[in-house]
Amino acid sequence: MPEALRILMVEDNPGDVRLVKETLTQDQRWPFELHSEGRLAAGLERLQAERFDLVLLDLGLPDAKGIATFQDVQRHAPAVPVVVLTGSDDQEVAVQAIQEGAQDYLVKGAVDGDRLWRAIRYGIERKKSEEANRLAFERLGQIEELKVANQLKLKLLSEATHELNTPLTPLKLQLHLLKAGTLGALNPQQEKAVNILDRNLDRLRALLSDLLDVARLQNGRLIVRREPLEVGALLRDVVDTFEAAARRAEVALTLDAVQEVQIWGDDHRLTQVTVNFLSNALKFTPAGGHIDVVLRVEGNEAVVRVADSGPGLTAEQIKRLFAPFSQVHDTTRIQVNGTGLGLYISKGIVEQHGGRAWCQSDGPGHGATFCYAIPLPPNPPSPAAAPMRVRLVEARPGTPVALTA
Repeated sequence: MPEALRILMVEDNPGDVRLVKETLTQDQRWPFELHSEGRLAAGLERLQAERFDLVLLDLGLPDAKGIATFQDVQRHAPAVPVVVLTGSDDQEVAVQAIQEGAQDYLVKGAVDGDRLWRAIRYGIERKKSEEANRLAFERLGQIEELKVANQLKLKLLSEATHELNTPLTPLKLQLHLLKAGTLGALNPQQEKAVNILDRNLDRLRALLSDLLDVARLQNGRLIVRREPLEVGALLRDVVDTFEAAARRAEVALTLDAVQEVQIWGDDHRLTQVTVNFLSNALKFTPAGGHIDVVLRVEGNEAVVRVADSGPGLTAEQIKRLFAPFSQVHDTTRIQVNGTGLGLYISKGIVEQHGGRAWCQSDGPGHGATFCYAIPLPPNPPSPAAAPMRVRLVEARPGTPVALTA
């Protein structure tokens, strides 16, 4: 059973109210409740206090006349559809009301059940359509405003990043001269201060580089330069870079990439992604843990997985993981350095290659695996190389760990 339509009839003639009610009852096509008021002021009070689906409005009331009657109702209840009731001698006013937003008009004394129900249902549906269109146009306007604001923000971000980068190069040069002793020998305290400055300058440059990449991604201007690329060689280079850090952290680091896989890719950008995944894994893996970097061909994709034995992630954390500025680990237990931009940028780089990036975890305490997949070309860009040999790397002194190479 459909919900009853609540109709408010603002009409000072009781006979007309009774006639409308009888007409609706005799030809009842929908459950309805008809409420009536004889003055405009009383009708407006009802509209403010109650919900109505439609107003049947007489334009000639004791306290209101003509088009101003409709205008008052529209001003007080703009979302409620109005069907105007008029005499045979003032239809011009009714047409004016329609031009200003009324849904329909009926000539009193010439209304049958079919005409009345059609006006009511049409009036309600037309008002819904108008309201939906209005909201859609408002939303479009808001979206356009946001686009303009976002473009301005990204433009300012890009320009500010370039401006901030400009003085960093001479600063880095001067620090290099100080560290090399070119400007005179440094005492231990001075050398310590210069090293602190150098480390923090590198962090600042990395932050500015990340911000610039974010601006490029969101502007659609991040460029990847595709060329023949052997993924296993890329992974070997990255793992070699992290060997010393893994030993210091007492973390076993292995590479399993015995299958040579050629793709079209940007060596610099995919190295950036792999370094980001591996540095995150090393950051969250405790001493005695392990990190496994694996390359496989799965279907028509080259898939790289960086699996760690760190604290793991909840399903809710994984949902937020690749959002900009997101740091989802419990920072009360784990000291986290960084902006939270690395994974967002990495995902964007992989997607620029036509690939995908994601994370898997069985929950807290079960580690996490960060993955990216790049489509394989229809024909390999270069012949497959020979399988890699296996060598040993010590995660801790006296503890050899297999590392394919």
